[in-house]
Order: sequence, then structure tokens, then C-alpha cells
Amino acid sequence: MSEAKSQNKPAVAVFTMKGFQGPAAFDEPGLRSCLTSSGAIPIRVLPPEQPVLPGNATPEVVKATRESYEAACKKYRELAEKLGVSVNPTVLLFAPEGEPSCRLAAPSSGELLGAMGVLPTLVSGFWRELAPGLEEAKAGGKPAVIVFVARGYYGPATFASDDLRKVLGTSNAVPIRVLPPERSVLPKDATPEQAKEAKAAYEAAEKKHGELLNKYGVFSQPSMVMITPEGDVVARLSNPAATAVQQMLAALPKLVEDFKAIKARKTQGAVPAK
Repeated sequence: MSEAKSQNKPAVAVFTMKGFQGPAAFDEPGLRSCLTSSGAIPIRVLPPEQPVLPGNATPEVVKATRESYEAACKKYRELAEKLGVSVNPTVLLFAPEGEPSCRLAAPSSGELLGAMGVLPTLVSGFWRELAPGLEEAKAGGKPAVIVFVARGYYGPATFASDDLRKVLGTSNAVPIRVLPPERSVLPKDATPEQAKEAKAAYEAAEKKHGELLNKYGVFSQPSMVMITPEGDVVARLSNPAATAVQQMLAALPKLVEDFKAIKARKTQGAVPAK
């Protein structure tokens, strides 16, 4: 993961058993080619192997080996639990900073190929946070696409294909992603005060997220909201198919110009208050 972060590359972590063969191990030429062309850092995570001791091992060696094995098993279980891995094989896609963006349990070749399309959107600089993204759009006179999605979602709404990213680039829109808040994972020895603070912080973040959904008229996720550089909503898409996203992005520049023209006419036609 440090290599992925230092090079600003996504990572693909595979939890498998030793000797596993199948799509999750990228053992098909098409999958290997897709992984290589993505530039992602491949990571394999294997469970600890049961040590084999010689028959003349001393009690001290047996004890030390057992303790070492149990510690490795504990570390592996904690990592799997932290990343939400409950079955082998499982494939996880990570952003360079280490945030898991997609989890696939026992994936088929088709599922893996579809998920791999989202890797280019995981690199730093692709997605903007809401406030900086709105400022960038306004300063550059660009439209913006605000994407409201659950964590781990991949699909048309997150531009998970080269074709969709090309149309996004042509539209000149600023891509903004809004994710729901995450609950803090507290250590087992957390105090009641720490638990209370974490709960309050999560509830505050959840309330703020709900206010954003209401502000932009979002009632389901994934949803895409297209806005003008000034922040006016011109279109919405809920759980869109790839064709719907392509058509809306292609039409976005004209939608923005038409909206501005209508708004200008309304402003010019307004009667000043006496």
C-alpha cells in the first residue's frame, strides 16, 4: 500500500488461499492484461500456514512456534475483519490513500472486468470534494456533476468505463463525489466518553449528509446531479444506465447554456420593486 500511495496508483488486494486458481487470482489472460493496463499495484494476502515441526523439536520450540502462528492468525483475522473480508477469495480495490472503494466476494470474470473499469477514478485528483469542486466549477465557468453514491459502489454513475470518462472530459464538467459518513471503528478499550464523542460526531455528519441530499433533491443512491457553474441544478439521474449517463453528459453544455439564457430573460423581464 505504501507503493500505491507514493506513486498515486490504485491497488488491487486479493485475499485467497494458497494454490487458489480462478478469476480472483487473475489467472486468465484477459484479466491479467486488464490488471496490467490499469497500472494498479497487485497485492496478495494469504492466511498463515500451519508450521510443520521436526519430530525432535523441543517443548520450547513447539511453544514459540505455536505462539508465533497464533499471533499471525490473529493479525490476519483482524485485517480481514477491518476490510470486511468474510470469504476467500475476495478482491478489494483501493484508492492510493488506502481507502477501499470496492469489494468483490468470489467474483466471476465478468464482475472483475466491470469493477476494474473504476480504477482510473480512484487516483488522487479525479474526484473533488463538494466545496472545492463547486469553487473550481464557478471559478472556471464549468458545469459540475455531483455524484451521490454509497461507499463501495462502482458503475455508470462513477464513470466506470473509458467511454464514460471520455464523455465526461468532453463535457468539461467537474466531477464531485459525495459519500455517506462512516462510523468510527473504536478500539476495544475505548472509554464511554470516547464512544459518546464518536457517536455524536457520526450523527452530526449523518445529519449534514441528509441536508445535502434534501438540498439537491436526491432520494436514492446512486444519483447524479448536473449543475451550472453558479450551482443551479439543470438535471438529475437516479441509478442511471451507461447510455443515460453518456446522453446527459453530451447534452450538459447545451443544458447549461439554455438554463442561463432562460434565467437571463427572467431577470431582464423582472419588474423592479417600488
